[in-house]
Amino acid sequence: MSATGREPARNPEDDRATVPQAQRIEEPSVQPTGRATGPGTSPRDPRRDGIFPTRGPIPTPEPADPRRAAEVPQSPNFAAKLSYALQGIQYGVVTQVNLRIHLAVAVLAIVLGFALQVSLTRMMVVIVLCGAVIAAELLNTGIECAVNLVSPGYHPLAKAAKDTAAGAVFILALTAITVGAVIYIDAFMALLGT
Repeated sequence: MSATGREPARNPEDDRATVPQAQRIEEPSVQPTGRATGPGTSPRDPRRDGIFPTRGPIPTPEPADPRRAAEVPQSPNFAAKLSYALQGIQYGVVTQVNLRIHLAVAVLAIVLGFALQVSLTRMMVVIVLCGAVIAAELLNTGIECAVNLVSPGYHPLAKAAKDTAAGAVFILALTAITVGAVIYIDAFMALLGT
């Protein structure tokens, strides 16, 4: 111990003498350019910028073999992709009560728009908002399924992910209701005035 009551600082070189050569890992040194140098470093590798030096050589991917190109699965065609999308919509409609409610309200809003003779531009706004709410509910369903898959038990972050996605749907639905109310009240007043 020193006179200040603290142990003197350890010299890393003292530790190197006790570690056998086969177990010794060379630390990269940082040059003034900010690039790391030392065993296993590459001047073109952004992971070795000197801020977070890593130990040991970085594995490099093997070059692509053109003979293996035929083994890569092909992307599904348009009909298959459309089928997958329809299966997702069907899953949402069958399993999610809120999605069925949004669909019913969307149909009601569109029928009411034609009954109140809403202008074409305003009708397009209503249709876009209905589609956005339904799409957001489908995204919410997808997020819930993914969270349930990776976190079958209770976890606060899983709850936060589900609650946040549900909150996004709620905000969008509230916005759609507000815009729809303004459009339909105005159309109803114009219908009464004529």
